[in-house]
Amino acid sequence: MEKRITYHEQTDVENTLKLREVLKTLPSFAKDFFRVISTTTSTSTRIKYAYDIRIFFQFLLSENPVYSRYTMQEFTLADLDNITALDLEEYIEYLSAYKSPDDDEYITNGERGL
Repeated sequence: MEKRITYHEQTDVENTLKLREVLKTLPSFAKDFFRVISTTTSTSTRIKYAYDIRIFFQFLLSENPVYSRYTMQEFTLADLDNITALDLEEYIEYLSAYKSPDDDEYITNGERGL
């Protein structure tokens, strides 16, 4: 008899697979972060965090001249130590309207999303 999988279980599987794909695009140290939070967060939360973290690194690559020649996988924890308050303020402003890397549509965030 075939085991039936619940909607929640199916969603967890799908989110886990999506997370694996996103992690392949992020710096290697990101995997450690997600491993640590895996026991205290849902798969839905983790995939949303992964998308947000990827947007941050995409911002650094496209908008910060210091990292313009980097690839996403080249970032190190030392690079994060060099991020300034101004960098974070610029990132928050960037989030108000930015282009999705997957298509040419703009994504916008209101105050709550920022």
